Amino acid sequence: MLRIRKMHIDEISFALEQTKNEGWTDIYDDWYAFITYNPNAAFVAEINNHLVGMVSAVAYDKFGFIGGLIVTNQHRGNGIGTHLMSFAISYLEKLKVPLIMLDGVADAVPLYESLGFQVFCKSLRFKTKIEGHRSCNVRQMEKEDQSIVYSLDYSAFNANRTHFLQNIFENFPELCLVAERNKEIVGYAMGSKRANVVRLGPIVCSEKSELVIDLLKHFGSLVREKVRVGVLETNRQAISILESVGFNLSSYSFRMGRGDHTYFSDSPFQYAIGSPAKG
Repeated sequence: MLRIRKMHIDEISFALEQTKNEGWTDIYDDWYAFITYNPNAAFVAEINNHLVGMVSAVAYDKFGFIGGLIVTNQHRGNGIGTHLMSFAISYLEKLKVPLIMLDGVADAVPLYESLGFQVFCKSLRFKTKIEGHRSCNVRQMEKEDQSIVYSLDYSAFNANRTHFLQNIFENFPELCLVAERNKEIVGYAMGSKRANVVRLGPIVCSEKSELVIDLLKHFGSLVREKVRVGVLETNRQAISILESVGFNLSSYSFRMGRGDHTYFSDSPFQYAIGSPAKG
C-alpha cells in the first residue's frame, strides 16, 4: 500500500541518491533546508516501508513551489508520481497558498497540465567560467548584513525566504556577497558549491545593472569551477547582463503555475532565481 509522509533527516541520503541518478546537483544542505523549513517541505512515498519516491513542497505566504519530484526507476509507470504531485498540491492548498508553481522539463509538462498547471514562461539555465575580478563596490557578506539583505530580498521576491537564504549563508559564507552604493547595501549574491559546478543565486539588486556585473565578476574571482545561474526568460535585462559577461544558455525547463496567476511576478530586481524548487 502506498503511503506518503514527511521525509526524515536520515532519509536525505535517499534523496541524494535519486537526484544523482537524475543528473541533478542537489547537496545535503538543500534537503536539510526543506526538512527544517516550517511548515515541513519534504516528503517521501513508501510501499511496505520501502522508499519509492519523493517531492518537495515549499509554502510561502502568497505562493508556493513544488520540486524534487522523483520516483525510483523500478516503480515508475504505476502512478506514484501523480500521487506525489496530488499530495503536494493538496498540502499547499490546505496551507491556503493561492498560487502553486514549479519548473517542469518538457517531457513532464503533459502530466503537470493534467493536474491544472499552465505554462508561464521558460526557466533558463546559463553556465560559464566567469573571467572574474574584484570590485571595490562588492564585499563579502557579514552576519550583521543579513537583516538588510533579507529585507532587500523580500522586496524583490515578494515572500519571506529567509530560512533558505540563511541556509546558504551558514554553509557557504565565502560565496555570499553584497554590493554597496555610498556605503549602503543595494544588492547581494549567494552561491553554493555542487559537484563540478557552483550554483549562483539568488541575485538581487535594486540599483543600476553595473553593480550586478560587479557582483558577477567579483564572484568569478572567488571560484575556479564553472558557474550556473537560473533566470526566467521574461527578465530580459538579467539575460542581457549574463550574456555580457560570457554566460551561455545550457538548458531550460518551463515555469508553470496552478491557481491565482495574479500572484506570479518576475521582479526586474531579481537577476537570478534561488533554485527551481524554491523560487
